[in-house]
Amino acid sequence: MFEELVGQKIAVRMLQNELKRDRLPQTMLFYGPERSEKFFTALELARVLNCRENGAASCRCASCIAVRRLSSPAVYILSKSNLEDNFSIWKRYGVTKESFPLFYRDVVRLLLQKEQYQMHLVEDTSSKKRDKKLDGFLASLREMVGDYEGALGQKDEMFYLIDALIGDKKGLEVYINDIRNLQRFLYLKSGEYKAKVAIIDGADHMNEESANSFLKISEDPPANTVIIMTAVDRKRIKPTILSRSGVYRFLKLNRVEEKKRLCSIYKREFADAELEETEDDRLLYFLKELSLNRDNYDRLVKIVSEILEESYEEKILNYLIDSLSSEIRKIGGPEIQKIYYIENRLKKLYDEKVNLRDTNVNRELSFFNFVLNELY
Repeated sequence: MFEELVGQKIAVRMLQNELKRDRLPQTMLFYGPERSEKFFTALELARVLNCRENGAASCRCASCIAVRRLSSPAVYILSKSNLEDNFSIWKRYGVTKESFPLFYRDVVRLLLQKEQYQMHLVEDTSSKKRDKKLDGFLASLREMVGDYEGALGQKDEMFYLIDALIGDKKGLEVYINDIRNLQRFLYLKSGEYKAKVAIIDGADHMNEESANSFLKISEDPPANTVIIMTAVDRKRIKPTILSRSGVYRFLKLNRVEEKKRLCSIYKREFADAELEETEDDRLLYFLKELSLNRDNYDRLVKIVSEILEESYEEKILNYLIDSLSSEIRKIGGPEIQKIYYIENRLKKLYDEKVNLRDTNVNRELSFFNFVLNELY
């Protein structure tokens, strides 16, 4: 069990020991950075708990197949993680026959996320009506994933729908209705399955109301149930929930581990050149993230910290200065108002460069305020 998990020896050892001693906590938190295999581990644990044979990674029993395809009645997934990083991998390296099972799983996670959001709109009488356009996208995607054997041949059509869905951040919050639905699942009879497993993928997105509701469940979960939370930011989980949970830290994968992970996904070796991310790739990634998350304060804080950690703040400013300077040269004489607007933006960019070179300035605070107030 956990044979395919890369770079998380401590967490795996803890889980293996607790399984052997039958001391697995009923409520657990897996926390760590994006792409550190938290969800994979949660799903693998759910598979092992319900396996009809010996729990080996190679097992193809009906229960293991259903869990891997996210179609098991024994596993409830509350999907709230931002999946953009996952789909960036699929776009960069493609979807092959070997990697398809994991791609399929991410598609289903995205589908569940948006369907759960639509259900929230129906259940919350104070909210707006459900999004009919979104309904159309979801119905099409649901039809595609319903045919597992034929889904690989429809991956291009899937990517069209994924692009329409992934940029919309609605649905990442954990609402109280989500927790109520999870509670209903936990109190159902397990039937032929050994254990019911609920995975809250993105538990750090709980609001105050949903966190308080979940706290009551975590105090006395039903027998024969396991709840696994995943989170990027442990600090956003209520301390009272943490005190009732087994906590497992997942580490950021290093370059060698990332390569090993890709080899495991695609069942082939990767040349170092294939893994190289150019400076322009990284720059455009940061610009895209800043643009997509302009209304997401918590995410912006993380992006700005990452930009400063990698010393990309001046590169971003220079890129924007060059872009605006190029734009202003293309403007004709009559568009004086547009020229004035661009010149104002250029001045703010130059001012921020001066601020960042000031040895007394708090670079993170200065750049974050610039992003928040001036960049878009």
